[in-house]
Amino acid sequence: MPYQIPFRVNSICLLFSFVLSCQIQSQTDSLRSVYESINDPDEKLVVLNQLAWSIRRENLVSSDSMARAALVQAKELKNQNEIAVAKNTLAVIDIMNGRFPEAIAKLKECSKINLEQKAYKGFLDNEMNVGLTYYFQGRLDTAATILLAVSKLADSLDVQSTRAKILSNLGAIYQSMGKYQNALEASLECLEAATEMKDQELYSATAGNIGLLFDYMGNYEKAIYYQKQSIAIDSTLGDKSGMSYSYGNLGEIYRQMELWPKAFECYSMALEMATEIGDSEAISGQLMNVSLYYDHVGNLVKSRQLILQSLEISQRNGYPYQIALAHSQLGMTDLAENNVDGALRNLRLSLSMSLNQQIMDLVTANYMGLSEAFERAGNSDSSLHYLKLHVDISDSLKTEESKETIERLETQFRVLEKENEISELSAKQAQDALALAQQRNWIIGLIAMVLITLMGGWVIIDRRRKKAQEVLAAERLQFQKNMLDSTVLAQEEERQRIAKDLHDGLVQSLAALKLGVQNSMNVAGLSAEQKGSFSEHIKNIDTAAEEAQNISHQMMPRALTETGLISAFEDMLSKTLKQTDIGYNFEQFGVLNQRFKPSIEIGLYRIAQELVNNILKHSGAKHVDIQLLKTKTHLVLHVEDDGKGFEFDKKGSQNGIGLNNIFSRASSVNGEVNYENGKPGTIANIRVPLGD
Repeated sequence: MPYQIPFRVNSICLLFSFVLSCQIQSQTDSLRSVYESINDPDEKLVVLNQLAWSIRRENLVSSDSMARAALVQAKELKNQNEIAVAKNTLAVIDIMNGRFPEAIAKLKECSKINLEQKAYKGFLDNEMNVGLTYYFQGRLDTAATILLAVSKLADSLDVQSTRAKILSNLGAIYQSMGKYQNALEASLECLEAATEMKDQELYSATAGNIGLLFDYMGNYEKAIYYQKQSIAIDSTLGDKSGMSYSYGNLGEIYRQMELWPKAFECYSMALEMATEIGDSEAISGQLMNVSLYYDHVGNLVKSRQLILQSLEISQRNGYPYQIALAHSQLGMTDLAENNVDGALRNLRLSLSMSLNQQIMDLVTANYMGLSEAFERAGNSDSSLHYLKLHVDISDSLKTEESKETIERLETQFRVLEKENEISELSAKQAQDALALAQQRNWIIGLIAMVLITLMGGWVIIDRRRKKAQEVLAAERLQFQKNMLDSTVLAQEEERQRIAKDLHDGLVQSLAALKLGVQNSMNVAGLSAEQKGSFSEHIKNIDTAAEEAQNISHQMMPRALTETGLISAFEDMLSKTLKQTDIGYNFEQFGVLNQRFKPSIEIGLYRIAQELVNNILKHSGAKHVDIQLLKTKTHLVLHVEDDGKGFEFDKKGSQNGIGLNNIFSRASSVNGEVNYENGKPGTIANIRVPLGD
């Protein structure tokens, strides 16, 4: 039989992460009772929002109705926090109904409200949920990029509980993309955070995810260890949903190890628990897992029956992953029954769905199944094609580098785990010692506790103050950069406008005027004196037109836009320095016939133009050397004159309009300006990064 993939689910469901600003602990019935007993409008609104959220799975229509009612009341009461809560619930309902653009719009509104209210935890939750919405759309790269950025922001704001939740979801997304190394890094970071926060629920969910990752990568010993850790914690917490998923994943590990009795026992436990709590998604998946056992023992009729039962549940509830998985397993069963046409039909359908959803383990399973199906159909070329695709993907997911990284990351976590155990033991010993000291002398103990508390509070406050200052400084620098970029862009746009107006307006008008004067000059009966006067007017018009064209060219040289930096530099130097007594030498290295980003080309041209103008006006130089060279990462402009020089600091003085313009131009393209004293004269070096 070809490789079959079972139903395997992250121990934590992504949608579960759509939590409100208030955690809902009570049951729905209790909330209804509380709602009926409250008279205060604001308190009643809070409970109504909680009710709307709590019933979203069992009754989507009622949840939507309650959330809309809560939104109306929140607007009447001008309660911004509860407006955000109601819109968050409505966004989740949109997601459950597949209305993803509407969900993103609502979540962005929530983000804006929470940011204005300085409710940073709520803001981070909303932004995370935007990323998850892209995940549900199948846009996994976008989702991963957003969650990675939000996790860094959560760390900078020191909102560790939200950061841990983001890392958990990020790991699940990377896992769906087949990026197991990235998934493991995020999951181990999450496990570290869960350990520090003593959050057993998060620890259990993350341990299950890590076990799943080791399963994908073929390390069954570690996969079993982490799944059993998750089951033990879920059992203590009474979390049957988590136990159902973990038992299912543990059964899959035993199946791959050919321990079928243990696999069947775990699959059956998972199905029993999913049925008890009415989790249709898990029921659908575990039915397919149990079908694998019956397929193994040769009961294909029972196996197909269970797969079709699972498919019916998945289609009714709209579970795309389970639908794709069911068609894959139906294809495997068709092959076992030698129904090649049925196998090809089901496997192609599953492959199309799994590629669309980027479920890489299911993609590679379908490749293997199609390879065998085409071999049986006598199509060896297609069989070899799909076999190669299967091998290529499998190799890419299990590289030696990934294994080394996994060992390193897990070792780091093990060290942290031991350090935490030692820390807890040390803390207990310290508490015992403190208790003994308090019995001996309670006054000294009290003073020590007060001092420790004050010092700890000061450290925490100072840390948060420094982080806030860092965030503010970064925002200020970004604002200044944006302002500078906008100013330079506005200047360049104005130069282009003026150049166009001169060329298309004034120069054309002067040409028309010249033509009119020439026509008047040809009128019969004019005296020689009058014709001479007309000739003088034509010369003046030509001079004015030439000056207008020169100004237009300086504003936006045609050579720069059409042929690039080298031609533009040569043209500018020729028109600027050839009319003076200053000699010059221009050299380029590695730049000829190359084009760069327009912002870089315009920026360097303006800097060179300003430097040459400064030399003409202030230096008294007799000779100028200009070099433009390209390294692997930068464009470098070197300008050296033999003039009288000027005073500057090491970073380049910004005094004076000309020098300030040079600094601004360089900053707008992330460049650096440095001045040095020549012997005599001045040396200016400008380095501009080329970027990607």
